[in-house]
Amino acid sequence: MYKNSQLNKNISIKLLFTLIAVLLQVLYQNPLFAQKLVQDSLIISFKPLENIMPLQCSIDTIIDQRDESAYVIGIYEKTQYLFVPVDLLICTKQPLSTEISEAFQQLPKENSWLRFKLVIDEFKLAKKSNSMFFPRYQLNVSVQLYKKNDKNNSERIGQLLYESVYRKPFFGDKLKKGFEAVIQKWQYELVDDLSRLGKDTSLQLLKLENFRIKSYSGRQTNLLTGFDVILSPQGQCVDGALCFSHREAKKRFFRSGGYNLRYRTGEDFESIEFGLSTDYLFYRFHQNFVFRGKSQLMFGLNRWKDIETVDHKIYDAFIVDYSLSQSLIYNPLDKRSLILGIGVQENLYYIYSKDFKFQPGLLIHFGVKL
Repeated sequence: MYKNSQLNKNISIKLLFTLIAVLLQVLYQNPLFAQKLVQDSLIISFKPLENIMPLQCSIDTIIDQRDESAYVIGIYEKTQYLFVPVDLLICTKQPLSTEISEAFQQLPKENSWLRFKLVIDEFKLAKKSNSMFFPRYQLNVSVQLYKKNDKNNSERIGQLLYESVYRKPFFGDKLKKGFEAVIQKWQYELVDDLSRLGKDTSLQLLKLENFRIKSYSGRQTNLLTGFDVILSPQGQCVDGALCFSHREAKKRFFRSGGYNLRYRTGEDFESIEFGLSTDYLFYRFHQNFVFRGKSQLMFGLNRWKDIETVDHKIYDAFIVDYSLSQSLIYNPLDKRSLILGIGVQENLYYIYSKDFKFQPGLLIHFGVKL
């Protein structure tokens, strides 16, 4: 009996090692098999541009100096088999610089005196689906712009920053259509900017919203951290937030997500709340000041101060909270700085024993941008 069990054990061990050897051989002979277990790819096409006026400038050179592969323009995480996260690589059929160059070569041109060299240091596609009010496809691009002279020397004249946004399509392959649509929107924006640059002989009088003359920052994102203090006769709240944000490319822009936490204290209870959805609308009207609209949906836990005298139900342990705020924020453009602001907040929360409660208050903002 002992010999049979020992023999079966030896056979099982040999079979296990044989299976491992076969699997390693398959992976070695076909490395793509292993990659398919952790990532997939979505091929994006650059659509031809239509109804474009003849350009008064030309693009001699396009250089892609991103750290990513020349074919990869984004990563999107999707779920397979209900819970397995899979990285979906968003790729182009040709290198990114070739795709852009071919699109411009097909455009009509006039006799041009101005020739450009473009250096791409950021090109990132993303799908923003964690926003309650602003789900969107988004493309962030940073292009260093050089002017070429008769001797073919290049002079850097500035930086173009783009944040192109496209709403979700309703039909068809929404993911592919959404990414291709936001790329085409950016192409039209780039063509329009280069057309206006080609008509401006000085390049100093031109005012493009997303054009930074003679300025350059290697940082592609800012770390924003801060908190809002809300003062109200019904109690006080402190909202803490931490998020990474792309550099501003337009006067009006959206932000969403991040890590958000709220501490609330009232007459008879206090709570800790976590952000389920956070949306920001910014409008820059000055080099140093922005208007900020903020929307938050939160869920949290309560601690009752009168627990010894009042019989609270189990439902009273939870709070659902929605708030809107409008504030004026000191936030210098493209600079690391302290951030200060003041405004108002309108808050509506629900607790089982209290029903719905409306709580307006004064908002004071403190933060840091790095």
